[in-house]
Amino acid sequence: MSRIAVAPTKGALIALKEELTLARGAHELLERKREVLINELMRYVHELRDSQQRFHEKFQAGLKLFLTARARMGNQRADLAMEFPVTENEFHILHRSVMGVHILELAISKAASQPLPGFALGVPELEEAYKCLQDALKLLGDYVTRLGSVFRLATEVKKTQRRVNALENIFIPGYESRRDFIQAVLEENEREEFFRQKRVKNKLAQSGD
Repeated sequence: MSRIAVAPTKGALIALKEELTLARGAHELLERKREVLINELMRYVHELRDSQQRFHEKFQAGLKLFLTARARMGNQRADLAMEFPVTENEFHILHRSVMGVHILELAISKAASQPLPGFALGVPELEEAYKCLQDALKLLGDYVTRLGSVFRLATEVKKTQRRVNALENIFIPGYESRRDFIQAVLEENEREEFFRQKRVKNKLAQSGD
């Protein structure tokens, strides 16, 4: 942005004004993007805290029920009850974009299933623990989604803020400084040309006398 490298011509001034207009437009767009990203980030942070709390509560409840069931059944009987084959969870990944930021949303499309032991082998707390921990797993998927989204959005907010700062503190002031320099040189040249023409006119008038 050095003024020394600028050719003080009308063509350069026109080109520089166009660049300044583009820079100001880019600055305005980036500020809007930053505001949208920050609002979306705050929403995800709130949802992250909520999903974290709900997962923690559900997981703790399921763990408490499981420990109760194990205490009532005894270790050997509990181990036998848990030997049933378990199918894997099937996940579904949704894709969305927030101002160009790629967001992934993880959801369980089909939960894992496990045959529960019969009444003779199991206790009610074991079935309740199983259902509670299944719910906790779904909440964990929601928590992981929010956590990843917060990270991506926060990273993009920082990048956008750096670009806004660069335009505000470097590019736009540089363009304005170069514009002012060229305008000052052109105005000075016009004044010199005006006085030169006036002197020439006066000399011609005197020679005519």
